[in-house]
Amino acid sequence: MSSVIGLWAHLLFNGVANEAIDHYAQALDATVAARMFWRDMPGGGAPEDKAGWVMHSRLIVGKNSLLVADDFGGPDAPPKTNGTLMIEFNDAADMAKKFEALAVGGKVLMPIHDAFWGAKFGQLVDKFGVPWMFHCESKPAA
Repeated sequence: MSSVIGLWAHLLFNGVANEAIDHYAQALDATVAARMFWRDMPGGGAPEDKAGWVMHSRLIVGKNSLLVADDFGGPDAPPKTNGTLMIEFNDAADMAKKFEALAVGGKVLMPIHDAFWGAKFGQLVDKFGVPWMFHCESKPAA
């Protein structure tokens, strides 16, 4: 039996995490549970020009967490990618509202539509370059 109790997405940015946090909080009706900056790290260590970047944040989105930070890497840092996030809904109208909010300044790759597998589905890349998939199971006919 697995002892895993959660799996959270962690998005990394290059100086725009603070803006991304505010955007995601507003667009997804999320609560910002934590936001710490590199300047707040005990003992320092952050470059002066990056002190105001986000070291760690946690947004509560429904029953889920989304972590967002700025990463200034280093010579031995592995390449970063934000992959694709899939967000699941149980209300198609709310999904459409949040899809439109995240699409502002970004690009819709696939408008929300009735997918062949019995769900509403759409894809976009937000204004920060993060790809998102939106999914809402269709209710079975009564």
